[in-house]
This record gives sequence, C-alpha cells and structure tokens, in this order.
Amino acid sequence: MLQSEHAQALASLETSLLVVKRAEVGPEWNSGTVRPHQDPLSRLYWLRSGEARVSHGGRDYRLRPGRLHAIPAHTPFHYSCAKRMDQCYVHFQARLFGCLDPFECLGWRMESKPSDAMGVGRLFDELLALFSGGGPAELLAADGVFRQLLSELVPPDSKDAGGLRAAGRFRPVLEHVERHLAERIRLADLAALVYLQPTYFSNLFSATMGVPPMRYLNRRRVERARALLWLSAMPLHEVARAVGFGDQFYFSRVFSRETGLSPSEYRRQRRPER
Repeated sequence: MLQSEHAQALASLETSLLVVKRAEVGPEWNSGTVRPHQDPLSRLYWLRSGEARVSHGGRDYRLRPGRLHAIPAHTPFHYSCAKRMDQCYVHFQARLFGCLDPFECLGWRMESKPSDAMGVGRLFDELLALFSGGGPAELLAADGVFRQLLSELVPPDSKDAGGLRAAGRFRPVLEHVERHLAERIRLADLAALVYLQPTYFSNLFSATMGVPPMRYLNRRRVERARALLWLSAMPLHEVARAVGFGDQFYFSRVFSRETGLSPSEYRRQRRPER
C-alpha cells in the first residue's frame, strides 16, 4: 500500500529549474545576521572545493566536497563562507500533487554523501551544460539529470511522513484549491468534492492535515503570494487579487499571521546570493 502511495506521489512530482550555476565565492557569500534568509525556492548545493556553513531547521551544517545538501523552500536559513569555495548550486521548485512539499511528505534528506562522488560531479557538469543551452530539448534533458541528483536525497527506508495518505484522501480538494486560488472558494464547495457534509469534512480534514480547510486555503494563497512577492515587482494590491484576496488589508493581515512579516517586509528581505 505504501509503495503504491509513493508511486502515485512521485508520478505527480513537478520540478522546475530556475537557476543552475557554478561559482567561486569567499567571505562575501554571507547572509548576515539581521534576518534569516527565506524565499519560495528550494536549493541544492554541491562543492568542488573549499567549505561553507549553512544553518536551518535548528541545525548547523558544514558544506564540503563530496556531499549534496538541500534546503527546502520557505525555510529560514543563514549561510556563510570563511575562506573560498567552488560551488555548484541549483534553485528549484518541487511539488507533489501540485501543492505538497516532497521533503516533508516523503522524508527526503537534507544532506547525502553519494557513494559515487565523481558520478555526481559529472551529473552537475551535464546539468550546467544542458541548462545553459536553454533550448526545449536541453531543458527537458536537464530536468531528467536534475531528478537523478534528487534521487540521492531519498533515504533507502523512505517512509510516509503523513502527507501521502492525506493527499490521496483529499486529492480532489487539494487540486481544486490549486486551480482556483484566485477565485472565491467556500467550505461547502470543498466538502462537495469529496461527498461529505461540511462540518464532518472540516473535522476530518483538520484531523488528517493538521489544519482546518479554510486555514489551509489561506496558507496556500500566502505561499503563492510569497512567490509573487519574491520573484516579481507586482504591486501589493495586484498580488492580493491574484491569490484570491479581494481586500489588500485582509491579505496583509493573513500574510502577517502566517509568516510573521507584512508583505512589504517580506519583499524587502530579498537578498540575492552571489
């Protein structure tokens, strides 16, 4: 049963590459200590030489050659490099069923030491060449190479972290939310998708997903808003409307409740990595 759920989840996996680069950096690669770095993109690092440090999820990690390191999207983190390092890095997005984080749902590792380090290095060389080519065929091939790299983060005894069974039961609801975020969505509409009475649906959804359905809806709207704020210069009132909030004040209130920052503060914390 679990194998089938994993197969369905992986069949729904969507990956999108936004940045694939190799760079030699030093002490200028530093997020500072004013505010944790956080954005809607996941990251994957591979060092050719040197070392650096990252901190996220309550842990400190040392980036070093021979190890893959991932940081999931929307994870506050700090990074620094004391001397020099030669790094390959990928900024990407990955989702299951259009909305679930594979690191959370499938228990993917943050760090992995591949048995074939030279093979991983060759995969990064291939990925860099394909992504820089930029043509449709190259980008499709790049996605395949990138997925080979992601497979190194899958633990051999991967277990259901809770999200897969929930996604199966409420998949019509999750998919409807993703398709219609910018529209008005009522609790009764969501309950009808899984043929349940609204109150029973709300209780069951809350027990399974850990959050009431309308709170889940607002969180997904905030997630989409984060991406728009981070990756575009769209005015706040347009961002609010694009994710289903007709009122900018209410959008700001919900956004602040979910993130601890106002939309303007969140946008100002953008700081590109060198």
